[in-house]
Amino acid sequence: RSGPGASIPLRLIDALEIRDLLCLIIFCKHGRQLKCSFSTGDQCIEWWRRLNMALVPISSLQETFAAAYAAWAKEQSPTSVHRALMRASH
Repeated sequence: RSGPGASIPLRLIDALEIRDLLCLIIFCKHGRQLKCSFSTGDQCIEWWRRLNMALVPISSLQETFAAAYAAWAKEQSPTSVHRALMRASH
């Protein structure tokens, strides 16, 4: 990656705030704040909306990859690598 920028995991984001319609402030759980400036208010609102949609809490354990994988692995043959991984984790 070249140029200025920051990379933060989505689950590290605590809150989002729009200031002056052109700035998106990202508050992180570890105390940092990031300021993203946009050339139009529409761009700022669109990124606020996208991030808010991505930050929606998981409503059930079944929505996680691990739960889906475990359910799928249980259906595999007893000699499969996936079943061996399931046995090793217990």
